[in-house]
Amino acid sequence: QRRVHGRLLHPFMPFITEELWQALEPRKEGESLMVAQMPEVAPVDDVLLTNFEIVKEIVGGIRTIRLQKNIPNKDTLALQVLGEHAEDFNCVISKMCNLSAIDKVEDKAAGAV
Repeated sequence: QRRVHGRLLHPFMPFITEELWQALEPRKEGESLMVAQMPEVAPVDDVLLTNFEIVKEIVGGIRTIRLQKNIPNKDTLALQVLGEHAEDFNCVISKMCNLSAIDKVEDKAAGAV
């Protein structure tokens, strides 16, 4: 992964990526990231992209509710989820929204938005 990132960033940050690339592993004389082969294109994971779009909607929804209810971002919230929910991105949602917990529930709690 590290090798791919350096090669992809090189056109935008050539001096920094070249320096890092040279320092990460021993290189042969004259070997340079500038002339290294670009990584092969991998197939797109449509499921991952779809799930991440859902995560973006969740994060956006929580931020909107915070704005509407004047809840500061520094205050932690507990998210209660009704219905099905893929838990793969819970750590991202928790971090981006400052959540103390993400719990599946059967019924909406009194006073919940």
